[in-house]
Amino acid sequence: MSEVATLPPPPAAAHRDNAMWLDEQIWGHRLWDAQSPWLIFLEFLTVAEACHSEGRLFHDRADGSTLQFRPGKRLYLRNILYNNEVILEIAERVSDDATAWTRWLAWMTENAQAVPDRDFSYLRERFRSFRQFASLVTMIRSSTIESHLNKRWSSRFVFPF
Repeated sequence: MSEVATLPPPPAAAHRDNAMWLDEQIWGHRLWDAQSPWLIFLEFLTVAEACHSEGRLFHDRADGSTLQFRPGKRLYLRNILYNNEVILEIAERVSDDATAWTRWLAWMTENAQAVPDRDFSYLRERFRSFRQFASLVTMIRSSTIESHLNKRWSSRFVFPF
């Protein structure tokens, strides 16, 4: 008789739905069925970075144990870069800086996913204007790896994030 694998339960209240959790259980961290070879190599580097940060990059696994690691998910950054299509619309249509920040912060409070605190107001102090912030987000987005292939915000990334 074959054994049935038991998955851990989905994280409580981590997502509005657990599609991202389910994908990771099936394919592993950011891997999918038609992954390009060089993108798999970048995933290898992500695993290496996680092991390095835990002080066990060259740990000998001669005991046959399974490699376990905690990748840096950086979900706040991922929400800003990829789960945030409204940022460009606000930057283009709202000329008043205070109103632009207010609208964007309200939108993020309602729509950010997989983060415990949806308060992004600290960003307002770090940029001279909302347009400057939106321009930076646009510039970083332009370096997204295989952006034309990954439709979901949770599947896109700028290496190593």
